[in-house]
Amino acid sequence: MTPLVPLDAVAIDLFGATRFAAAIVVPARDEAEGIGALVASLAAQQGAAPFLTVIVVNGSRDATFALAVAALRGARLPHIILDAAVGEGGVGAARRLGAEAARPLAPNAAILFTDADCVLDHRFVSAALAHLRHADAVCGLAALSDADEAGLTLLSPWARHEAIYGGLCRAVAARIDPEQCQGDEHDQTGGAALAVRRRTYDAVGGFTALPFGEDGDLVGRCVAAGFRIVRKSDMRVLTSARTVGRTPYGMATTLAERATEVDPVADRALEPFGAMVRRAAARARCRELTLRGASLASLARRFAVPPAEVIHLDRSHSFGAAWSHLERHSPHLARTALRFSALGNEIAAAERWMAAG
Repeated sequence: MTPLVPLDAVAIDLFGATRFAAAIVVPARDEAEGIGALVASLAAQQGAAPFLTVIVVNGSRDATFALAVAALRGARLPHIILDAAVGEGGVGAARRLGAEAARPLAPNAAILFTDADCVLDHRFVSAALAHLRHADAVCGLAALSDADEAGLTLLSPWARHEAIYGGLCRAVAARIDPEQCQGDEHDQTGGAALAVRRRTYDAVGGFTALPFGEDGDLVGRCVAAGFRIVRKSDMRVLTSARTVGRTPYGMATTLAERATEVDPVADRALEPFGAMVRRAAARARCRELTLRGASLASLARRFAVPPAEVIHLDRSHSFGAAWSHLERHSPHLARTALRFSALGNEIAAAERWMAAG
């Protein structure tokens, strides 16, 4: 159940539409500057099945609500716009409220999520729905515009190396654990470009009211429940390069760190090469044992899982649940931050591994 949230204003106009293949949920806080571009990209969707747009204006002090209403009405896009005070739950609560608001009008529709400072690729909706025919959730790609990317590269000369290393890590992981990495095209897990089947979303309890990290939390619960997650680049958005964001620890925080720190942390999905190989090998072995119905006790001991947790590991109902438990409780699988200055050595290690294999 989603707690009742005070609503300051509501705007609904379906323009006669009665069925929707997707609901696009957008949290928006003080987004008057960019909301028009987002709506224009929604109106420009090509080959898309009918969709409902749900914008949750959360604690805005500007004209976001009024501008969203005007833009969506002008584009004649079916919509629900809520002006809500979601409180400390922040963006997680806003996404959850939007998904619930869509339910009566689109009870079986896929739920797509993006952010108000994004511009959607013209095939965002059609790509999401195409991938959801074969997967339970899709993590799309959030990128900077060419101009912003160029500026960021000047601020962080290692940004190009970060992309190279990410590609090498995916290639290595695909050799070690091909089932996990089959079809993955990037490493992102962000709410700016995320699509989930409604029954999958409901099965894991939907978004948690978290002020940040709500996207990774949802995807993690999908993995633990055994659902299939894919990462695709054609479900793409362009996001802003602002360095003052609306949530802590989001894209804006990352860009601010890269603009100001001498040696910032690289993408948090990346880790030192040895740790990445160890994680991929452990995941592959966990998958093999789970599918065979074999005990995971020896694997758990190898990765120093506390004895009290080994029983729970063996009782896991799926590979996803087993792997999530192993990863959470093994000190050998704790993630280590990777700084930009280390990328050169890690790229060299990955290239040597690929050449030897």
